[in-house]
Amino acid sequence: VFCTFSPIQSQNNDLYTKIKADLYSGKLILAKQELNNALKDDPNNPFLIELENHYDLLQITFYENHDHKSEWEKKYSLRLEQIKNSDCPQYEKEFLLSESHLISSVLHLFSGNYIKAVSLFKTGFKHYKQLEEINPTLTTALKMKGVYHFLLGSVPIEYEWLLKTLGMKGDYKIGLMAIKKWNSTSIELGDIYESYFYNALFSSFRSDDAAQEFPNYCRLPDSMKRNPIIRQGISLLAESVEETDSCLNTLLEYEKFDGDTHLGLLDLHLGHFLLYQLNPKADKYLIKYLNTCKDLTIRTDTYRYLFWYYSIFNNSEKANYYKTLGKLEACKAKTSRAKYIFNEL
Repeated sequence: VFCTFSPIQSQNNDLYTKIKADLYSGKLILAKQELNNALKDDPNNPFLIELENHYDLLQITFYENHDHKSEWEKKYSLRLEQIKNSDCPQYEKEFLLSESHLISSVLHLFSGNYIKAVSLFKTGFKHYKQLEEINPTLTTALKMKGVYHFLLGSVPIEYEWLLKTLGMKGDYKIGLMAIKKWNSTSIELGDIYESYFYNALFSSFRSDDAAQEFPNYCRLPDSMKRNPIIRQGISLLAESVEETDSCLNTLLEYEKFDGDTHLGLLDLHLGHFLLYQLNPKADKYLIKYLNTCKDLTIRTDTYRYLFWYYSIFNNSEKANYYKTLGKLEACKAKTSRAKYIFNEL
């Protein structure tokens, strides 16, 4: 029997639940307004503080709002201290510290601060292990077990020595099983949306896992498929499975849900998928994605796909045009991946 918890101690429990559901439904503006108002009434609530971390994670990683990094960098250390000094029960505190360190680690990784990212990850892993010692049956312990085990278990063999040096180890299969269990036992709507995405994301890393999950996600009701974060998860599964007709029809079906909450990443996955199938409609989705993408490195990669596309379809003028744009964007990005793409172009 798996136990769960929510911030029962806070009078804002119902609001917390609603805010998280709004965050993971793509309603970021509404969720941020609700969160700001809730924090005015209860500024030391560690669960509300942790939702600020979720908001930053979504802004920077899902919505590619990299201008938001400066806002997050000013506040993440203070948030960690606020959670650490909160008076919530120890098992709740260990979860919040484990998750907040993990989110901060991921965002430092996105910023290229690798040493800081590893340090935060190690601290978060320590808090996860302490949470597991308190009660391994908590759904929060299950969530952290899934994420940490999967990420550690996915580290290439040649870097396992580093994990041993840092005193960490993981098994991606154990992690994936824990994520699936977390997904199946989640009760609150925000947790359901979040767990469905991570289950899809982690399953998409290997085609056999993706093939197992993809049909289940195709059978989700439209009310779930309207969620842009779940749609992104489905598109990741579809791209990994590579069952041409089924995946293409599924991805195209989600165009009807395109609206204010659309992430744009569906267009990128559709473009990738169609390009690999040599489908002449691939450029339509890649160009559409460029209209929403702000990340210079990803834009560089997308220009490279368009260069390939027009080279394949013998349009040298457009191929050279996107090749030039790709090189220019790579120079602006100044990342190692952008440099690699620049050399390839």
